[in-house]
Amino acid sequence: SRTTSSPAQWEQRTACKTMNASSANPTGFDHYLIVLSSHDYSDVPTFKPTVDVDSSFPGHKPLFALQEGVTRYLLPRILPASMRPKTDTSISNASNDPKNPAIAMKALHDLIGIARKSGAKVLVAQHLEKVECEKGLKPGHDVILKTVIALDVPVVQIGDKFRVALKQGSNPYFDAIHANSSGQHLIVDTIESPLLKMLN
Repeated sequence: SRTTSSPAQWEQRTACKTMNASSANPTGFDHYLIVLSSHDYSDVPTFKPTVDVDSSFPGHKPLFALQEGVTRYLLPRILPASMRPKTDTSISNASNDPKNPAIAMKALHDLIGIARKSGAKVLVAQHLEKVECEKGLKPGHDVILKTVIALDVPVVQIGDKFRVALKQGSNPYFDAIHANSSGQHLIVDTIESPLLKMLN
């Protein structure tokens, strides 16, 4: 089985795998679970530097390890919400290049084609950012959905249960997009039945 995301990287990974697999099954996988978020519709790697550009990738050591632990992990957990830094919870696209959606969707199309040619079964799951649950879907969601439906691939919507949880006062998110432990349970609840159906 294979679980993967970020469409534009799939062709590279699949090409590497193909060189080491049999001609009868060039990918080496029997089942694909492809998990996509809305921003993946234009997520094409640029390989631009991220060190000291993205705050998640600092290029220098902190003065003290304890300082890093307190400022990055402890304070956000113990400070009241009103005292936390205001940040945009949306996920920005890797690039604003208008050519990216076509490149990413072609990669998705090619990946599904390669998987099917090898006899593998494919299931796509769409996951939502927290801001999408609160304010509505981003354009990439429907672009991906239309592409997958056109290829006659089954799709499950992970975001539905996340939206309900938020409305009920429970937060299934660890950050802007990733699930916490309760969110992981919601994901399992959503994909378990379709996965079992695909595996049988």
